[in-house]
Amino acid sequence: MLQRRPQLTALNGLLSDLERGAYVLDCGEHDLPRIRVLVNRYADLSLGFSDAAVVACAERHGGRALTADRRDLDVVARGERGLFVVP
Repeated sequence: MLQRRPQLTALNGLLSDLERGAYVLDCGEHDLPRIRVLVNRYADLSLGFSDAAVVACAERHGGRALTADRRDLDVVARGERGLFVVP
């Protein structure tokens, strides 16, 4: 989303934060069963792999999910205990 909009400054800030370790990017095959559950549970939202992977990883790391797409993840956060969406 940041890449599609003319917000290069915001994208560069995010990438810089990632390089410094401000956020954890950690999703792998051990998350696939949870991703499958989430995709099926929230099929009416068309929750895709990427959003479900963010949720699964957030659950393993304290429950905080950083996203620019709050539309679907806000709904998921209301349905999943311990998930907090960070704007």
